[in-house]
Amino acid sequence: LFGTDARSRRTAALVAGENGLGLCADCTALDAQLARLNGLTLSNYTDATAGAVEALLAQEDDMRAKPKSAQAEVDAYVANLKAAIDALAPKAGNYTALNEALNRIPENLDDYTDESVAALNTAKAAAEDAMTLDILQQAEIDAAAAALNTAVDALALKPADLTALNAALAAVPTELSTYTDESVAALQTAKANAAAAVAAVPDITKQAEIDALTTALQNAVNGLTVKTSDGSGSTGGSGS
Repeated sequence: LFGTDARSRRTAALVAGENGLGLCADCTALDAQLARLNGLTLSNYTDATAGAVEALLAQEDDMRAKPKSAQAEVDAYVANLKAAIDALAPKAGNYTALNEALNRIPENLDDYTDESVAALNTAKAAAEDAMTLDILQQAEIDAAAAALNTAVDALALKPADLTALNAALAAVPTELSTYTDESVAALQTAKANAAAAVAAVPDITKQAEIDALTTALQNAVNGLTVKTSDGSGSTGGSGS
């Protein structure tokens, strides 16, 4: 941080500057410019613009020692210092965490719920806007990165489509005594697997498994074999 005890330095200059040419020059305007630097960290600014200010600050003691007759020279110095301070340009922010968060976004968002994708897109837009902020706004950059990470973590997968599987379960006959033990056993296994899958509340990444269970249950229903009087069986379809 830039800091200076302007009053004590000016007092010293008053003593040193009484060299027979009158009191030292008025440094009120200089003090005002130096006050603008209070609280600033010059390392947050580009090397070129910070260097220009630092080069002028190195001349401060000499300016304070100038006699009153050199007031024009001091005023010109103050004008140059003011211009250099006005021209201070902040460095770019640190976007490392922000880029890492942006890179975490899945390429395909089709499998996620509309609500969680909408929240992600809002956080993503804010993160992209934060890429234009400078180092003086680093806290905002970091906050945008944190919000985006939270949105990525909160992405919720859509549920699997159980419509066909539930329909297949509803089509299972309630009366199975007329079917062979073997075909009924196959049906009960397929039905149990299907019911367990529904109870697990699967997400969309399990859709292929759900579809396979649906096909297996439908095949088991269609494969029910009706008992015959001679002990043989014939496929009876899905009668109830």
